[in-house]
Amino acid sequence: MANDAGRRNIWIANPADGDTGLRRITDHTRDDGLLLADLQWGLGSAALLYVAGSITTGGRAPDLRGDGEGAAPAEIRLTVIESGDTRTIAAGYAPLVSPAGHSIAFVDAQDLRIARIDALHPPFTACSVAGTISGLSWSPRGDKIAFASAHDGQSRIGVFDLAERSLSWIDNDGAFDIAAAWSADGAGVAFIRLLEPDAETYSGRPEGLPWSIRTAGVGHSASRCIWTAYTGPGSVFRSFEHGPALLWRTNGTIIFGWERTGWLQLHSVDVATGAVANLTPGQGEIFSVASCPDRRSLLFSSNHGNLDGRRLWRLEPGKGAPVALTNADAVTDRPVACRNGRVFALQSSSANPLRPVAIDGDRRLRCLASPLPRWLADLAPPEQLCFQARDGTDIHAQLYLPQGADAAQPVPAIVHFHGGPARQMLGAWHVIETYHQQYGLNQLLVDRGFAVLSVNYRGGTGYGLSFREPADFGLSGASEYLDVEAAAHFLRGRAEVDPNRVGAYGVSYGGLLVSLGLARASHLYAAGVVCAGVADWSALFPEAEQDSAPARLARSASPVSDTASWRSPALLIHATDDRVVPLQQTIDLREALRRESDAAIEMLLIEREQHDLQLASSCATLFDAIADFFERKLGRAIEPVTVDRRGADGPPLSEMTRPQNGTVP
Repeated sequence: MANDAGRRNIWIANPADGDTGLRRITDHTRDDGLLLADLQWGLGSAALLYVAGSITTGGRAPDLRGDGEGAAPAEIRLTVIESGDTRTIAAGYAPLVSPAGHSIAFVDAQDLRIARIDALHPPFTACSVAGTISGLSWSPRGDKIAFASAHDGQSRIGVFDLAERSLSWIDNDGAFDIAAAWSADGAGVAFIRLLEPDAETYSGRPEGLPWSIRTAGVGHSASRCIWTAYTGPGSVFRSFEHGPALLWRTNGTIIFGWERTGWLQLHSVDVATGAVANLTPGQGEIFSVASCPDRRSLLFSSNHGNLDGRRLWRLEPGKGAPVALTNADAVTDRPVACRNGRVFALQSSSANPLRPVAIDGDRRLRCLASPLPRWLADLAPPEQLCFQARDGTDIHAQLYLPQGADAAQPVPAIVHFHGGPARQMLGAWHVIETYHQQYGLNQLLVDRGFAVLSVNYRGGTGYGLSFREPADFGLSGASEYLDVEAAAHFLRGRAEVDPNRVGAYGVSYGGLLVSLGLARASHLYAAGVVCAGVADWSALFPEAEQDSAPARLARSASPVSDTASWRSPALLIHATDDRVVPLQQTIDLREALRRESDAAIEMLLIEREQHDLQLASSCATLFDAIADFFERKLGRAIEPVTVDRRGADGPPLSEMTRPQNGTVP
């Protein structure tokens, strides 16, 4: 999937004989927010299935333009490659093509539905459940489908038999069972059992009730435990950023991720004996996992050897150490393996946005997308660095300097805090759309003459369990504020930076950190932009618990508790249809500042948009507002270098900040 200034389209490439055979198979011509996802081959390689539209939240689809045309609920489409003909199969999402490629299973609200895609038969409803359905998994023969169904604080594994048109459940004893995976012969199902829901707490949770892996025979409701996590580090389940949680191999082992060492690493457990082995030891964590067709080897991305990067590896358990497929000088992620041994992935660098690449058996790498504009080579390269917070925590960051910045001509600087918080900014265009945008915005600010420090604060991924789940984090004490403070001190100590003109911006959780910085350290931050940030953690507690000790602690960890000391000017930005962080959070922050502070506060509402902006025009509005605000409040010490970024050389930087990513077939 490629995004050209909001016009999302699907492209296919045929890397045979050295020719990419690149061509577009959809024809979307408007910046309308139409999302495309879940690309999969069907009917062998004769057709492509995908989801078009948005999954509804709160019973309604987003109407981005206010004209009714942008309100496109998710539907599953099929495009025939040879003719280009496209038809809609049904409303729904999370499609999964059967092993033979002739059927799909998908979810529509609380229904599991199945459709033949080699004929025009309407889909049928396999079963309806009271809760939500997730984690669809076809049996190897394509005669059964396993899935997880969550309802009323528990989740159980169901198995639907297509031949019998019957549904059976695996007993769960009130636990939270997820992530079903089939054995190679289709005789058994493995799954993960949690004793507490897998939910973000925003308070740091390094330990908990140990999770386990269980197996059950097909047709049997009882299961047996084959492995249980130890107490202490790794007792809380942590999923990969992308890919299946369990891979049942042909040799009778199951591959899974575990943080026993303090790092999310691949392990194997022998189903018969319970013997466990760490397959990826050392400092580094796994981000994406993909099975190879032989069900013996697998691909993964990790930051082993460079905590601030990502590269691809191939591993065949029992056949030696993982083999690196890509170099550390580029970010490579989201691998897909083919039967002929070729690997596809997404790759980027500090200058080159995310592109699909093919990796042959000899590790020869070819880009499958069209050439990039030449001006991208002029983007500011990052300086990867580390500084310490006052409690001794090491904080990783990337520093981008505009051309001409030096001690004789110091420039204003901006600190960037990502969202999540369980994310990691890289010194390259990001694989996740929101952070791809923010990387582009950072480069745009550098182009306007600002130094930019992008901070990987505690609570983020990439640096181990103890860094991601720190003490007194979030609503339990806001220890991440120490990193906000340390970032400002670091920049103020750089000779290229004017210490009196340091600002900050952040989106979502990053917006929360900017608010904390302005509320508690206006002497360090001269201005800030808060985008969709949480202002008051206590809003998560019901009214009856507002006077409880946890709610009082949450409020004291929130920006609204320190608005009286907020002195720096700020721009508050929020999308009006945000269903992740309610708009009311920003309204409450503005009202608290009006009551308790004399700071100059501006506010921008982006009408009808979502938490993660979907229209390129909305991104342009956001970027222009942020850059304009900092130019007015911090000024500009040097004129940016002017580069012709239109015409044959491609679009301007503001149009390169939308991702060119997706699933590589």
